[in-house]
Amino acid sequence: MMIVGIAHYGLGIGRYLSYNAYAAGSIDPTGTIKLQPSFGGHLGYRHWWSKKLRSNLSFSYSGTKNNLEYITQLDKVNKDVHSSQINLIWAPLPHSLVGIEYANASRKVETQQVGNIDIITLTCRYDF
Repeated sequence: MMIVGIAHYGLGIGRYLSYNAYAAGSIDPTGTIKLQPSFGGHLGYRHWWSKKLRSNLSFSYSGTKNNLEYITQLDKVNKDVHSSQINLIWAPLPHSLVGIEYANASRKVETQQVGNIDIITLTCRYDF
């Protein structure tokens, strides 16, 4: 069993979070760059069912405080995103993996509209 957690916060780090979900900042009419704070975290758990079978469960969240005074299209600006994943991975032979994963993700934009996605991924891998 393994549990891993991470938290992050910073000014101008938005483009490094959640696949570039947020801007690092904005530029005001005088040309001054205004960085915006972004924050979030990730929590993961791995469970070994046997020597050849394991599962992972993970949750993540990130958000930002956008500089809204210079943004006109609020329906295109992310406010926060979160996701969860669960999988089952089997190693039937040395150097091989077969896995299936379910993931759900959601994003909220500044107009409070929410978008969701559900994904199922099947992976077969052999390492040479």
